[in-house]
Amino acid sequence: MNNRTQAQLAAIRAITVLRGPSQAAVTLDVPGHRYQTVQSWLRNRVPAEYCPLIERATRAAGQVVRCEEMRPDVAWQVLREAA
Repeated sequence: MNNRTQAQLAAIRAITVLRGPSQAAVTLDVPGHRYQTVQSWLRNRVPAEYCPLIERATRAAGQVVRCEEMRPDVAWQVLREAA
């Protein structure tokens, strides 16, 4: 049985769209381009500061994964309205 949360599934989808953890680390300019950092998001959660970058990069790739999907605990609507 698959016990992944919706947020974890969104992270998997985003990393897949970005062509894997190694390429995602480069695309998102993760310090040291460490793919291990990106892989850790599958076990834990995507840091909120990376969500806008991921949304932008996945949108550019034609398969957007929204911030709200990866981190439903953050009030993204407030930030979107402020922008």
